[in-house]
Amino acid sequence: MNRRRKNLLILAFVVILVGVSLYHILTISTRLGLDLRGG
Repeated sequence: MNRRRKNLLILAFVVILVGVSLYHILTISTRLGLDLRGG
């Protein structure tokens, strides 16, 4: 495996991780604790 191919695989992996993270952040509602709910 040459250096360029290895770098492309790492870049693809990072892009996939960022995409999955953004999907979860935008779709799953945040559950606030007592201190943030005002209770």
